[in-house]
Amino acid sequence: MHVEDRALLENVELFKGLSDAQIDAIAAATDIAWFDSGQPITEAEEAGAAAFVILEGSVMVADTSAPDGFQEPLGPGTFVGELAMLTEVSYAATVVAAEPVRALAITRATLYEVMEADPSIAEHFSAKLVRRLSSLADELRAVDDRFEALEISLQRIADAA
Repeated sequence: MHVEDRALLENVELFKGLSDAQIDAIAAATDIAWFDSGQPITEAEEAGAAAFVILEGSVMVADTSAPDGFQEPLGPGTFVGELAMLTEVSYAATVVAAEPVRALAITRATLYEVMEADPSIAEHFSAKLVRRLSSLADELRAVDDRFEALEISLQRIADAA
Protein backbone atom coordinates (compact mmCIF):
# COMPACT_ATOMS: atom_id res chain seq x y z
CA MET A 1 0.00 0.00 0.00
CA HIS A 2 1.26 3.46 -0.88
CA VAL A 3 2.03 5.87 1.95
CA GLU A 4 -0.56 8.31 0.53
CA ASP A 5 -3.20 5.56 0.49
CA ARG A 6 -2.49 4.69 4.12
CA ALA A 7 -2.74 8.37 5.06
CA LEU A 8 -6.20 8.56 3.46
CA LEU A 9 -7.26 5.46 5.40
CA GLU A 10 -6.05 6.76 8.75
CA ASN A 11 -7.79 10.09 8.14
CA VAL A 12 -11.20 8.43 7.87
CA GLU A 13 -13.07 9.53 11.01
CA LEU A 14 -14.05 5.98 11.98
CA PHE A 15 -10.37 4.93 12.00
CA LYS A 16 -9.04 7.94 13.89
CA GLY A 17 -7.66 6.88 17.26
CA LEU A 18 -6.50 3.45 16.12
CA SER A 19 -2.82 2.65 16.56
CA ASP A 20 -0.44 2.45 13.61
CA ALA A 21 -0.36 -1.34 14.00
CA GLN A 22 -4.17 -1.49 13.92
CA ILE A 23 -4.32 0.72 10.81
CA ASP A 24 -1.68 -1.50 9.21
CA ALA A 25 -3.73 -4.62 10.01
CA ILE A 26 -6.83 -3.09 8.42
CA ALA A 27 -4.83 -1.85 5.43
CA ALA A 28 -3.39 -5.32 4.91
CA ALA A 29 -6.93 -6.70 4.75
CA THR A 30 -8.07 -4.32 2.01
CA ASP A 31 -8.24 -4.88 -1.71
CA ILE A 32 -7.90 -2.34 -4.49
CA ALA A 33 -11.11 -1.82 -6.45
CA TRP A 34 -11.33 -0.02 -9.79
CA PHE A 35 -14.46 1.65 -11.13
CA ASP A 36 -14.96 3.16 -14.57
CA SER A 37 -16.61 6.53 -15.02
CA GLY A 38 -20.36 6.14 -14.55
CA GLN A 39 -20.04 2.77 -12.83
CA PRO A 40 -21.96 2.38 -9.56
CA ILE A 41 -19.86 1.82 -6.47
CA THR A 42 -22.91 1.29 -4.27
CA GLU A 43 -26.58 1.13 -5.17
CA ALA A 44 -29.31 2.24 -2.77
CA GLU A 45 -31.32 -0.59 -1.27
CA GLU A 46 -28.82 -3.27 -2.37
CA ALA A 47 -27.20 -5.45 0.27
CA GLY A 48 -23.76 -4.14 1.16
CA ALA A 49 -20.74 -6.25 2.00
CA ALA A 50 -17.94 -3.70 1.71
CA ALA A 51 -16.96 -0.11 2.33
CA PHE A 52 -14.73 1.88 0.02
CA VAL A 53 -12.16 4.59 0.68
CA ILE A 54 -11.67 6.64 -2.49
CA LEU A 55 -7.95 6.88 -3.28
CA GLU A 56 -7.98 8.42 -6.76
CA GLY A 57 -10.77 9.94 -8.81
CA SER A 58 -14.10 11.23 -7.60
CA VAL A 59 -17.58 9.93 -6.91
CA MET A 60 -21.06 11.43 -6.93
CA VAL A 61 -23.94 10.60 -4.60
CA ALA A 62 -27.38 10.32 -6.22
CA ASP A 63 -29.66 13.15 -5.13
CA THR A 64 -33.06 13.50 -6.75
CA SER A 65 -33.32 17.12 -5.61
CA ALA A 66 -30.18 18.15 -7.51
CA PRO A 67 -30.60 19.47 -11.09
CA ASP A 68 -28.54 16.66 -12.62
CA GLY A 69 -29.58 14.04 -10.06
CA PHE A 70 -26.27 14.05 -8.17
CA GLN A 71 -24.53 15.99 -5.41
CA GLU A 72 -21.18 17.67 -6.04
CA PRO A 73 -18.34 15.21 -6.70
CA LEU A 74 -16.36 13.95 -3.72
CA GLY A 75 -12.68 13.07 -4.07
CA PRO A 76 -9.91 11.13 -2.37
CA GLY A 77 -10.54 10.32 1.27
CA THR A 78 -14.29 9.93 0.79
CA PHE A 79 -15.62 6.91 2.69
CA VAL A 80 -18.49 5.10 0.97
CA GLY A 81 -20.69 2.38 2.48
CA GLU A 82 -19.17 2.58 5.94
CA LEU A 83 -21.78 0.51 7.79
CA ALA A 84 -21.60 -2.34 5.27
CA MET A 85 -18.13 -3.27 6.51
CA LEU A 86 -19.47 -3.58 10.07
CA THR A 87 -22.91 -5.14 9.76
CA GLU A 88 -25.45 -6.52 7.31
CA VAL A 89 -27.16 -3.47 5.83
CA SER A 90 -28.40 -2.22 2.51
CA TYR A 91 -26.54 0.72 1.06
CA ALA A 92 -28.36 3.96 1.84
CA ALA A 93 -27.36 5.75 -1.34
CA THR A 94 -26.31 5.18 -4.91
CA VAL A 95 -22.74 6.33 -5.39
CA VAL A 96 -21.31 6.48 -8.91
CA ALA A 97 -17.77 7.02 -10.17
CA ALA A 98 -17.63 10.52 -11.68
CA GLU A 99 -14.37 9.55 -13.40
CA PRO A 100 -12.15 6.47 -13.16
CA VAL A 101 -11.80 5.61 -9.47
CA ARG A 102 -9.26 3.60 -7.50
CA ALA A 103 -10.51 2.69 -4.05
CA LEU A 104 -9.67 0.54 -1.06
CA ALA A 105 -12.36 -2.07 -0.55
CA ILE A 106 -12.84 -3.22 3.03
CA THR A 107 -15.16 -6.21 3.17
CA ARG A 108 -17.10 -7.16 6.27
CA ALA A 109 -15.61 -10.67 6.19
CA THR A 110 -12.01 -9.50 6.19
CA LEU A 111 -12.65 -6.76 8.75
CA TYR A 112 -14.22 -9.36 11.06
CA GLU A 113 -11.02 -11.42 10.74
CA VAL A 114 -8.96 -8.37 11.71
CA MET A 115 -11.26 -7.67 14.68
CA GLU A 116 -11.07 -11.30 15.81
CA ALA A 117 -7.28 -11.01 15.86
CA ASP A 118 -7.47 -7.69 17.76
CA PRO A 119 -10.79 -7.27 19.61
CA SER A 120 -9.81 -3.75 20.69
CA ILE A 121 -10.48 -2.65 17.10
CA ALA A 122 -14.08 -3.82 17.48
CA GLU A 123 -14.27 -1.95 20.80
CA HIS A 124 -12.97 1.18 19.05
CA PHE A 125 -15.64 0.95 16.33
CA SER A 126 -18.32 0.28 18.92
CA ALA A 127 -17.34 3.34 20.96
CA LYS A 128 -17.28 5.53 17.82
CA LEU A 129 -20.74 4.32 16.78
CA VAL A 130 -22.16 4.85 20.27
CA ARG A 131 -20.89 8.46 20.21
CA ARG A 132 -22.47 9.00 16.80
CA LEU A 133 -25.79 7.53 17.90
CA SER A 134 -25.74 9.65 21.03
CA SER A 135 -25.10 12.75 18.94
CA LEU A 136 -27.91 11.78 16.57
CA ALA A 137 -30.26 11.27 19.51
CA ASP A 138 -29.37 14.76 20.80
CA GLU A 139 -30.07 16.24 17.37
CA LEU A 140 -33.41 14.43 17.14
CA ARG A 141 -34.40 15.69 20.59
CA ALA A 142 -33.55 19.25 19.51
CA VAL A 143 -35.69 18.87 16.37
CA ASP A 144 -38.51 17.41 18.46
CA ASP A 145 -38.27 20.39 20.85
CA ARG A 146 -38.47 22.81 17.90
CA PHE A 147 -41.54 21.04 16.54
CA GLU A 148 -43.16 21.10 19.97
CA ALA A 149 -42.52 24.84 20.27
CA LEU A 150 -43.94 25.38 16.80
CA GLU A 151 -47.00 23.32 17.64
CA ILE A 152 -47.58 25.35 20.82
CA SER A 153 -47.17 28.57 18.86
CA LEU A 154 -49.63 27.45 16.19
CA GLN A 155 -52.09 26.35 18.85
CA ARG A 156 -51.89 29.80 20.50
CA ILE A 157 -52.56 31.46 17.14
CA ALA A 158 -55.52 29.15 16.54
CA ASP A 159 -56.88 29.80 20.03
CA ALA A 160 -56.56 33.58 19.55
CA ALA A 161 -58.44 33.50 16.25
